[in-house]
Amino acid sequence: MFVSNTSIMEIEKPVGLDNTKMMTEASSSTTKKKVAMNEFSLDYLRVYYQKLFPYEAMFDWLSYGQHPDGDSTGLDGAKMKKKRRKKKKSGDKKARTFFLRREFSFTLANDVYTRYLSFKDAADFRKNVLNRQPHKIDIGPVYSFPCVDREKVKKGAFVPEERELVFDIDLTDYEGIGRMLEDSQDIWNHSAWALMACACRVIDYSLREDFGFKHLLWVFSGRRGIHCWVCDPAARALTDEARSAIAEYLAVVHANQKQTLKEQVRTGNMLPLHPLLTKVYSDFLVPVFEKSVASDSGLAIFSEPRHWETVLKHLPNKEMREALHSEWQRQIETGEGSGLDRWNQLLLSVNKAADSFMKKRQVREATELKLFLKRTVFLNTYARIDIGVSKHRNHLLKSPFVAHPKTGKICVIFDPKKVEDFDPNGVPTVRSVANELDHGSREIMRRRMKPTWEMKTRTLRMVDLRANERR
Repeated sequence: MFVSNTSIMEIEKPVGLDNTKMMTEASSSTTKKKVAMNEFSLDYLRVYYQKLFPYEAMFDWLSYGQHPDGDSTGLDGAKMKKKRRKKKKSGDKKARTFFLRREFSFTLANDVYTRYLSFKDAADFRKNVLNRQPHKIDIGPVYSFPCVDREKVKKGAFVPEERELVFDIDLTDYEGIGRMLEDSQDIWNHSAWALMACACRVIDYSLREDFGFKHLLWVFSGRRGIHCWVCDPAARALTDEARSAIAEYLAVVHANQKQTLKEQVRTGNMLPLHPLLTKVYSDFLVPVFEKSVASDSGLAIFSEPRHWETVLKHLPNKEMREALHSEWQRQIETGEGSGLDRWNQLLLSVNKAADSFMKKRQVREATELKLFLKRTVFLNTYARIDIGVSKHRNHLLKSPFVAHPKTGKICVIFDPKKVEDFDPNGVPTVRSVANELDHGSREIMRRRMKPTWEMKTRTLRMVDLRANERR
């Protein structure tokens, strides 16, 4: 079976980076909802688990080089070269039981949920998946003891010892931004993915530049979001308190329409902004705001009163607010201007008023106006992370490469450097891959999944982190 010799990063290649179109074409008379339902079935899932699910790659990733037999093996299945160091004895129980102490959960048919599952190795993992055919697989922490022994050890001894730092970003949390999610059958339009791509860029940049993390795995959730797995040794060892601190640091936006703009966007009350915020504002947020949020071809938040009122209601100048609303209403009635034109009018009016306040040495009023503009951009473009997912080591998150039961789409990995090129509508489903296999196109799939050497090397570095720690 070729997947046993395939790395996690190798399987990433065909979907996000090459925009491979693997979904089966639906007839024009079939609704998208019915197509999604047809993309997932127990028969398709069985074929996928039997022929394509990357058990070996998942085991190599999650064991970080600590294998039950005491050997370190790479993702290609070959033994890695011995390190020039004094090895720990193969009898090191902690190392040999590392993967066994990892928690998994299965969601079975009829929403039957089972937690605290653990497996000795890739073969055991595969055997259980094939026997139980889970609709969803979640991954949890590495505990102090194997999950099967959790009730045998003394109270308080069964605790999570390490876990990847994870982030969950869901498109549903962006609802209320212009036309976002108004068409429930076409959620992944270009503008929607542009916001996901922006979130990926922002979080990826901060985790690398502000915290020094290097080994980040980005995964499409299969339906409405993206996940990030930070796999560095330092990230996996973080306490819940440290995880909470990082999550709160990154959670600049807490969207709540009942709150003021200042309460929703925590940029501080002074200018200039924090260096991170200044960087992401100019490099990531503003371009996305203008192209995908303000423009009429995007989410169009200035296209009609019900959308632009969500912006103007936070403008800290009643006279200016009423004047802009009247002018924009007139433009709509006469067919003048575009959404981007109205955003530029807002910029011009606010900056002109701020300059006037500065001349009068009314610094606080001028600062509030300028912060209004920046907060508006942040509110409508910045990453909206679910901090509850990130704060605790014992929180489970959906595994890469499982299929989403509502869409049939496989939770594939994508390259954050090319995130804008990823097509969530072109992600393979269990139906599409089963059909390709059925039509004898296995060699085509094998070529599509062939990685670049750079990706393979990067993945091997991630897996060998634990070995490097033991030097």
